[in-house]
Amino acid sequence: GNTMSASVISTPRAAFRHLYMLHGNARVTVQNLYGNVSITAWDRDAVLVEAIKHSTDPRHLDDARIVVEPGADSLSISTQYAGSDAEHPTSVEYRINVPRRIHLDSVVLTNGQLSLDGLSGPVKASAVNGDIHALKLGGRAELSTVNGRVDANFNRTSPCNPISLSSVNGAIAL
Repeated sequence: GNTMSASVISTPRAAFRHLYMLHGNARVTVQNLYGNVSITAWDRDAVLVEAIKHSTDPRHLDDARIVVEPGADSLSISTQYAGSDAEHPTSVEYRINVPRRIHLDSVVLTNGQLSLDGLSGPVKASAVNGDIHALKLGGRAELSTVNGRVDANFNRTSPCNPISLSSVNGAIAL
């Protein structure tokens, strides 16, 4: 008889996965207080929102609500918090696929890292505590963070697509 004992400490998590039809020139906004956000371009006229909640206390998982509001030519994705201010708030990690030339009107993170990949449309994104990593961008870009670094590389640049990168306490690599 071979007995194996394993103690598994699992972080309670709740998953969210939805697909929203949205044409390529639409506008998308994202707001997340706690947790990383990754936005990747793909060749579909749809936005796939995948989100995972992480909490050290399962009773607090419901404090964070994932709210997606589709409009005719827009999609708003945000995390809304209810309940008391927990010492270790529930975080939400987003993985979002968007049409390549979508307009990322406003991506606002407070505590988390932002990754952007392959977007050819305009991007405006800011973070407070977190890095911004942007790969293969092609449009107008305004990326800023307070405490973190900004890494950005561009497939192509043109005078009509200004690029603005800023960090208060961190490095910038273009």
